[in-house]
Amino acid sequence: MELIIRNMRPGETQASRKLAGRAFGFPERLLIPQPKEALIAEIDDEMVGGMYYYSKIVSGKKLGYASFFFVGPAHKGKGIGGKLCKATTDLLWEQGCDLILTYVRDDNVPSWGAFENCGYVRTTFPEVAKTIGLAGAVRECVFSMFGIALGHDLYMALPTEIATKRAEKKDGLGQIALFLLLPFLFLAHGFLTADRNALPPAILGLLAIFLGLVVFAWLGTRVSARRKWRFRLNNGGFAWGPITLLSSFVPMFGIFVPMNGSWYPERYENTKAFWRDLAITSLFTWLPLLAAMAAVRLLPEPHQILREASGIVGMFLVLRCFPFSALGPYGGERVWRWNKAVWAVLAAAGLFLVYVLPRIL
Repeated sequence: MELIIRNMRPGETQASRKLAGRAFGFPERLLIPQPKEALIAEIDDEMVGGMYYYSKIVSGKKLGYASFFFVGPAHKGKGIGGKLCKATTDLLWEQGCDLILTYVRDDNVPSWGAFENCGYVRTTFPEVAKTIGLAGAVRECVFSMFGIALGHDLYMALPTEIATKRAEKKDGLGQIALFLLLPFLFLAHGFLTADRNALPPAILGLLAIFLGLVVFAWLGTRVSARRKWRFRLNNGGFAWGPITLLSSFVPMFGIFVPMNGSWYPERYENTKAFWRDLAITSLFTWLPLLAAMAAVRLLPEPHQILREASGIVGMFLVLRCFPFSALGPYGGERVWRWNKAVWAVLAAAGLFLVYVLPRIL
């Protein structure tokens, strides 16, 4: 069986999208793009994978996109993805690109490895802006699919290894600090109006919840296999920032968190032990949320700090109840994949506290 990587032929667009749909879960399969150009992987005249790509001029620079990447379920784990990634990256460099961007879900281990082996690094918005300017970076990182890609990380490759390494995102304490700044997006209305009395408990409540997520996820890493872990804030979903600010002023929009952060192993493995460890870390983040919501519902007079934080606690609990890959970074899908009974208990407890118990009491 010989693997051939070739250009997509006329008339193969729908066949490639159908194969990509089998490779992805719901609802990602609904977002599979119409490819402009693509490389196709083929074995014995059978299409087994592909990578969509394109390039464009942004602020005088030629920007390449490795935009969509898939391998058929029956052929995963055979190194096909890595060869597709290398062929596409080499092709974009040959076409004269000044940089190449892509984005990968935070737990998509095969894609991480493929892109990193081809010279990509996780990067940040400021690093992209250094190359294509602020206006270009805003267009590409906010008003694009990456702008709504919650739980995804931005990857970039530059023409030289040294330049690419300099653009690499640094994990650790700085990422925790950024994550703890997110609650202030919800408090814009309080800062700009006369409703200042609720600000101190609101600030403390939201900081306590976000800090609790960091600490309990870290505790989850302690009971997992011996690995080195680092905290990282996913930078996908820039476009949700304005929605979050709007939700502070217009209650009908509810509350929505634009980005997500968690602890990730330094080394990635496509193994059951790796997925179990990610699931346990996610499981631990349910615990402070369930405890906080139970206190709000059951205490005769819950502290004002708890009351102010209850909205975001409920939102986090509900997001964890959906085992869809689109909401996977919030942890529900990881626990579901590892142990469906544990997921069912946690999801039932969360939905009961958020929706059912208030109607009983």
